Amino acid sequence: MTKEYSLNHTREQISALDNELLALLAKRRDLSLDVARSKEVDIRPIRDTQREKELLTRLVKQGREQGLDAHYVLSLYQSIIEDSVLNQQAYLQGRANPALQKQQYTIAYLGARGSYSYLAATRYCERRQVTMQDLGCKSFDEIVQAVESGHADYGFLPIENTSSGSINEVYDVLQHTSLSIVGETTIEVGHCLLAHPGARLSQIKTVYAHPQPISQCSRFLSHHPELKLEYCSSSAEAMEQVFASNEMTVAAIGSAEGGHSIS
Repeated sequence: MTKEYSLNHTREQISALDNELLALLAKRRDLSLDVARSKEVDIRPIRDTQREKELLTRLVKQGREQGLDAHYVLSLYQSIIEDSVLNQQAYLQGRANPALQKQQYTIAYLGARGSYSYLAATRYCERRQVTMQDLGCKSFDEIVQAVESGHADYGFLPIENTSSGSINEVYDVLQHTSLSIVGETTIEVGHCLLAHPGARLSQIKTVYAHPQPISQCSRFLSHHPELKLEYCSSSAEAMEQVFASNEMTVAAIGSAEGGHSIS
């Protein structure tokens, strides 16, 4: 058996397991609706924190017995539980108000369509089966002002990231408002160097980016001191700068998904 054949065979096995896992997750999601139907009859709250605590404790113990890291098991099942809760909430809301259309909220966020804030806000609304009317803002202050003035129902602010910690500018803004945090979500940040089709890294001379991605990509940028950095108010603005230019020498730091939405 060649190494290449062995690798391909292992990958096929992993793909088969992935398919089984997805099917089981879908089945678990359907069963969570049966739980919601039961709660609808018995008039019980959707969230049972004691049940969740006992479930996670048991799963962590079982995971350890099978060689799985406790944090990995916790992170995985917290996401699964959150999805179940949101699914049950959406189902019960639809049952309670069958004549109402899908809820629609205006969400204020930093930048324009394609920014990480936009992507996070979109996913947050999608998971709650809410229609999002987006309102791009130029600063964190403007986001808060939009909600305070009634121009937006909610504001979306980035609190922290795993690479550079808390975003102090946001905490400064929150100290001067009476608004409260009512929800949260996480989004995986995967930066790309976005340029016009056919452009090569050796051609790039100027990079547009928001200060946060520049900080997060400092290691990559340190290996390319020839690149000139142009700061922008958001990743969306950086991508728009490149999109509006016909130069093959410019690029932006942003997400692949955001790059597709700009183009």
